[in-house]
Amino acid sequence: MTTNPADDRADTPAADTEAANEAHDDADTQVAGAADNDDEHAGGMFPRKVVEKLRKQNASLRERAKTAEATVAHLQRQAADKAIRAAGLKPAAVWAVAELGDVLDEQGGVDDEKLAEAVRRACTELGVQPPKPKPTPRPGVGALRSGTGGPHSDGRPSGFAAAFAPQNRQ
Repeated sequence: MTTNPADDRADTPAADTEAANEAHDDADTQVAGAADNDDEHAGGMFPRKVVEKLRKQNASLRERAKTAEATVAHLQRQAADKAIRAAGLKPAAVWAVAELGDVLDEQGGVDDEKLAEAVRRACTELGVQPPKPKPTPRPGVGALRSGTGGPHSDGRPSGFAAAFAPQNRQ
């Protein structure tokens, strides 16, 4: 019985480690165990074309997921900004003391209680206050008048037609 020196080398633990490292290094350039023919299945592995197609799909899906995450974050920020403006503050004041994640609930929506707390923190830490609401105007007090309230003191009629009518010259 003749022994091949290559067979002896493959039986040693160091040779097994070397072979595993070589296979791992070559995994990026070729599918482990795949033959040069792309259509052949070697050792239950997928053909190179299938693996490359799956890698491209994976990269495409990862890019789509990143885009979707960015869109969701933008929409969450818009909703929070709108609620902050409704509270009477500029969003930059709240974002100076809080992060977007601090005002969101478990489902990713704006939590009113957390947002109110962030607004209170912005008011106390930065010294900003929401503007005081303007009092509602009372009719007839301080309101503008159109000038059609009644006849002039000299007897001329008031109104739109009278404004453009020829003046009575006496």
